[in-house]
Amino acid sequence: MNRHGSTAGSKSSARFPNLEGPSGALCGILLFTWVHALCFPVAMGLPALDLKFTILASGNIPLALALGGLTAFFLKTDRSPAAPAFRLGLLLGSASFLLSWLAHFAPSSATTSFALPLAAVLLLPLLLGLRRLPAPGGKLRLVINTSGIALWALGISGLGASPVKTASDHLNPRRLPAPATKAPEQAPDVLLISVDTLRADDLFDPELELSAFQKLKQQGLWADYARSPASAALPSHLAMLSGRHALSQGKLQASGAYVPEAGHLHLAEGFQNAGWKTLGVVWNTFDMNVDLVSKGFDVYHNLAERDFRMDLYRRCFHTTWLGVLLPGPADHRALFWLTRKRVPGLGPNPRDTLLKHSPGRATQQLAQAYWQQIRTQPDPVFFFLHFADLHQPYLPDASVRGRLTRGQSLPPAFDSSKPDSPGITDAIMAAWPQQKKEAEKAAAHLHQVYREELIFVDACLQAVLSELEKHDRPAVILLTSDHGELFGEQQKLGHRGSLHESLLRIPFLLSGSGVPKGKLAFAPHLEDVLPTLFGLCDLPLPPGLNGIDLLQSEAQSRPHLAIEGRQIAYWEKPWKLMLEHLGLPGNEKDMKAVALYQVHDDPGETQNLLEQKPKIVKAMTLRLQAWLEDL
Repeated sequence: MNRHGSTAGSKSSARFPNLEGPSGALCGILLFTWVHALCFPVAMGLPALDLKFTILASGNIPLALALGGLTAFFLKTDRSPAAPAFRLGLLLGSASFLLSWLAHFAPSSATTSFALPLAAVLLLPLLLGLRRLPAPGGKLRLVINTSGIALWALGISGLGASPVKTASDHLNPRRLPAPATKAPEQAPDVLLISVDTLRADDLFDPELELSAFQKLKQQGLWADYARSPASAALPSHLAMLSGRHALSQGKLQASGAYVPEAGHLHLAEGFQNAGWKTLGVVWNTFDMNVDLVSKGFDVYHNLAERDFRMDLYRRCFHTTWLGVLLPGPADHRALFWLTRKRVPGLGPNPRDTLLKHSPGRATQQLAQAYWQQIRTQPDPVFFFLHFADLHQPYLPDASVRGRLTRGQSLPPAFDSSKPDSPGITDAIMAAWPQQKKEAEKAAAHLHQVYREELIFVDACLQAVLSELEKHDRPAVILLTSDHGELFGEQQKLGHRGSLHESLLRIPFLLSGSGVPKGKLAFAPHLEDVLPTLFGLCDLPLPPGLNGIDLLQSEAQSRPHLAIEGRQIAYWEKPWKLMLEHLGLPGNEKDMKAVALYQVHDDPGETQNLLEQKPKIVKAMTLRLQAWLEDL
């Protein structure tokens, strides 16, 4: 072996010296590809090794060959390029490995296109420290490179791929086990329905014929709206299912990220401990898979649950060289083509992947199948049912598509997009300052598409309620949502980056056994769900709840707190105070008030009274600080 690390006696090196650069770089990057594949976040070890190696090698191999060739070209002819190219290959492979773990622990810091090159720069000292590291000999490089390319080709071919879940696996109901204890006599079934992303004002629009929602309203107790504690699914559902504010079971980082923590009694746990069977049927890809949401359920059936290989696939767009070097959406198309035989049914979003049904129809059919099973068993059931159709991307079922839009499409400025395009809301918001009229028309069009989805959810809900009515046991039904949606308010769309009233006013319909008919004189809070349902079922309330039993409390308007990113909204009738934070709990004294609205007279939040009402701002801020310290 010479001083440059190559094997002097290698015939291939002497005959084809110009191939030593690509050979060395390929060997280095393939060695780290193996390390990366075995130590990949969310999939450590041997599971899905074929898929991991295929994805990583698809970018690593061409990059190593190209840069290895350049290394050979620029080095002097009397020097072997194998060793420096080998070290370069190690650097490139270790950069991708480092970034995948950075993205695992801090996703927001590792999702930009320049993050992977930056990781390579950070690892440059490692390369310099290994500047004397020799390359493996020519024969060993040949074995490593040939085996790596062969495995990559095998991965693309799909040979030996293990199966993933199919639609039939997800649509079959599972057997509910017998409860550990016996429920009280005549205990009712309890159906809690969460219609994701449902704003309250659309529910009562006379233009829409929503028979199922109207039936629940007429048969029980309702409010113009309830208040949500967040404009995101996870903190809102945690509040719904625990009776506690999201900040009492999680933290807001200075970046605005919400980090949940383990802790308090879950609604399903309370019913389970009291002798109810507990069942959850949801359609949610990320938030609703959190253990804190699913705990306490005998069966937690997520229709959008994906094989872990699909989550692995989605992590690779910005943490592999293939995802970084190809411009979007070319990286999506390339990864899809390369891995389509390893992840059957793979598509651009959950609605096109494992299930060929619309979310609402699949949720409805599975819920009906479970009610048919429940009717044959004597034990009461707590059933948490989650509809996701109203969430982006906006894609109404064919049975209602066009009913409100009547053949109209997005304005010409956005005619290259579709309502179901994931980035359509961002595109409209970006265009708003320069193309206000077109953006307003586009937002109004998306709102009509959204309302078509609501009509479809109503039909699905009607089918579920009809199945429930065949059961002779008493039942309690509560319908609400996690948050609403914006369609042009404050020039925003979707539900990110805002705490506007349209986002935080959600429906609240309660009916069934023991529920009086009428309208609530005040706005309930999402935290009231647990104590109200426990009260109707004569279950003891756990201590320290932020919510109240609505049937046992006098009419009152209570202070309320909502969170989104680095924003906080605090209500004290008739005022709404907006603040920015540096992380909560722990930095209550550092909050900064940025706006004050009198939302009763100004529901659009157009008049900021912050400077005109300094005493109100100061008093509300002090009371909020004290409240946060007590959570």
